[in-house]
Amino acid sequence: MSSRAARSLEILSRYIELVCIVSGRGVRDLWNKVGVEGIVYVGNHGVEYLNDGDVEVAPEVAAYRDDVKRVLDHLRAHADAPGLVWDDKYYSASVHYRVAEDTGAARDGLAHALVSAPGVDSLEVFWGKMVLEIRPPVGVHKGYAVRKLVG
Repeated sequence: MSSRAARSLEILSRYIELVCIVSGRGVRDLWNKVGVEGIVYVGNHGVEYLNDGDVEVAPEVAAYRDDVKRVLDHLRAHADAPGLVWDDKYYSASVHYRVAEDTGAARDGLAHALVSAPGVDSLEVFWGKMVLEIRPPVGVHKGYAVRKLVG
């Protein structure tokens, strides 16, 4: 984050009751990238909240950690390709393929490996812009997090 943007967030937090950053990144990674005191951090698509330096996790997601890890490990073993970026966010995972040598082949390899991934049926799988997202099926997402904060 630029110093100008960080400064703007600091100023806003003095005048607005709730200033929040909501991201798909893990909440600690988000804090490390932004690092502005006095604002709320929500990471991992609404699953994690940073509260006074402690990470609070939506309780319903913990049961899915092993499935997320199994699926991610399976994909690494069966679909790894040059340029894939693996992001294990503990309660969810992302595989970015925008810098893969052959993005179409990388996506096809991931899709093929997903079919036989153990535990994948218990999770939600989303294809985004050059990314595969694997998340617990608990209905928590960025919009849910925003509604929870302002509600």
